[in-house]
Amino acid sequence: MHFLNLTFTSIDETFYAIPFNHILSTVIYFIISLLLIWLSRIIFKLFHPKVNMNDELVEQDNVAFAISNVGYFIGVLLSAGGSLLGES
Repeated sequence: MHFLNLTFTSIDETFYAIPFNHILSTVIYFIISLLLIWLSRIIFKLFHPKVNMNDELVEQDNVAFAISNVGYFIGVLLSAGGSLLGES
């Protein structure tokens, strides 16, 4: 009596089972997300030209600035993720 009917496939069979367009779209979404994060850093610097991120985070060890900076980028990531996922 067999309770588990396991079949093992090789990595090549698993890789070729994934359509190429899914892999390509994943890579494109990843690149767009990285570009969005890079663009958000530029926008942050445009709106806050007097703020030196390296000085605030490393030299002055400003925890409040670190928390607000992390919150800003989490917001960017959530908006990017929401737009990439589309309608639920």
